[in-house]
Amino acid sequence: MRSSIPLLASGPGQDRYRIGRPLGRRHGEFWRRATCRDGCADYENGWQTVVPAGGPLERMVRELRGYEFRETRLDGGLIEFTFPAGQRCFKAVQHGDHIVQIERDPLLRRNGKQMDLEPWMESWNESVEAVVTAR
Repeated sequence: MRSSIPLLASGPGQDRYRIGRPLGRRHGEFWRRATCRDGCADYENGWQTVVPAGGPLERMVRELRGYEFRETRLDGGLIEFTFPAGQRCFKAVQHGDHIVQIERDPLLRRNGKQMDLEPWMESWNESVEAVVTAR
């Protein structure tokens, strides 16, 4: 899947411009694997998990190895487990390490053709000028 923004409404004879960047793990030129130490909010701040008391989720939390937590009984038969900062988050445990965006130029396209920044900007400026002049 791609995330892109159309920049100029297309009409007869108009070029279509888009700025985008691929989404997802398979696009290594835009994303890299990261650990929770690389900016995960749960790692930095800690987190809370609320589960029904006596259920399988409570057992699962209690059986976790290598985690510190505090528990608080809540109304309605619930338990809140509070995990302090500095621990690998549940998302990383379930899905592997996080991915973070690599700083790089986005994909620039004109009429579906990928272009480098300078020619894309020149073409974009000319198209915008033509639209403004035509009005």
